[in-house]
Amino acid sequence: MLTSITSIFLYSEANAQLFSDRRHINLVQDVPIAIAEDNVYVAWWSNKSGNNEVMFRASNDNGTTFGEKINLSNTTDSESEDVEIQASRNSVYVTWWERNQTTNDPVMRISTDGGKTFGPLLKASMNGTIFSSIEDNFDNLADNVYTTQRKDNSIFDLQQNVTMSAGNEMTYVDVTNDGSIVASTSSSDNETLIFNGTNGELIKKIKVGDTPKGVKITPDKKYIFVANELSGSVSIISLKDLKVIKEIEVGPIPHNIVFSPDGKKAYLTIQGGDKIIVIDTTSFEKINELPVSKGPHNLDITSDGKLLFVSNAASSDVAVINTTSNQILKKIPVSMGHHGIDVSPDDKRVYVAGIGSNRVNVIDAEKQEPIKDIIVGKGPHGIRTSSDGKTLFVDITNANKIIVIDTDELKVTKQIPTGNMPFWLAVSGNN
Repeated sequence: MLTSITSIFLYSEANAQLFSDRRHINLVQDVPIAIAEDNVYVAWWSNKSGNNEVMFRASNDNGTTFGEKINLSNTTDSESEDVEIQASRNSVYVTWWERNQTTNDPVMRISTDGGKTFGPLLKASMNGTIFSSIEDNFDNLADNVYTTQRKDNSIFDLQQNVTMSAGNEMTYVDVTNDGSIVASTSSSDNETLIFNGTNGELIKKIKVGDTPKGVKITPDKKYIFVANELSGSVSIISLKDLKVIKEIEVGPIPHNIVFSPDGKKAYLTIQGGDKIIVIDTTSFEKINELPVSKGPHNLDITSDGKLLFVSNAASSDVAVINTTSNQILKKIPVSMGHHGIDVSPDDKRVYVAGIGSNRVNVIDAEKQEPIKDIIVGKGPHGIRTSSDGKTLFVDITNANKIIVIDTDELKVTKQIPTGNMPFWLAVSGNN
């Protein structure tokens, strides 16, 4: 049964003057409260961070005790105001307005577990269907799919429709093929966060080098490699001991990593050196260097390990490298910006998303030629196909959503609202 809503009013004598500008009205604020059975939910907006943020607390024992505060909005570029709340049993619905100089948007977040966790930010003003759960998006999402939400300091689990609180400025994420382990980097906290992929629980936060970005779990699930940009190093974490066991100096601005299919080699982009470093994953020693184009950023490898595709941010191309001869076979022009890149599981296509553009470049992997551009919206970055290769997921950083593409027709079929600035994607079965 949907409950009725009561509002509590707060009055401040010190702010007794009304201002015509809505952003300066602080003397009277609604603090909506919703009651459902033994659950009590309270929401309000606070200016302690420098701009208004929507806060939330829940009690599951009839108001005797309350859980920790949750920042539901966490938006640095707008004011979050005029919050409302309703509840039915363990479902909680919180709405408010996001306002800045150019936009005035109604938004919503939904919890289905008594306010313990909330789904992604839903924009009511966005065209198309607004999805409140992953079941609305897919009949059956077989893969574990995760995206970092850089400005929300969180990770969104698409399969479970759950937002996992993480660290500051979450950038990259990886998941094992069986979905059991999730690893991600907090570039601001200099930490790698390891989660249980089954229940979403945080296993451990581990300090690594300065400004970690790319993170990859070895195919045998023994180690995690982390590229630390400002340290110029790679941290190697033992999953058995849950600690850094070695730090390898690799050169200026390492960015991301991919393993050979047999797990014996790690290929690492060195943006400051315009090269690829090859590391032996048994000895943890550098064994080779491969020159590429300017600003190698992200990379992926074919399932037989013979071809390496490297996106180069400074030259806006993809270099195709033969890993046997270590020679560049071709350079393929793509869109501008830092690029996400993914080789499809069947090795037939390479998908590239340039954050400085509004499109995904589709490349024929065998012919090594572009075949189509798909318009997806401004700021695409994270990009990954499903394990069966039939679906392509694309993070749209500027629009807070994931675009879903049918890879047979190469057309956009769905859009999934996310938290603030979805940045990088990981899909089980497609590493």
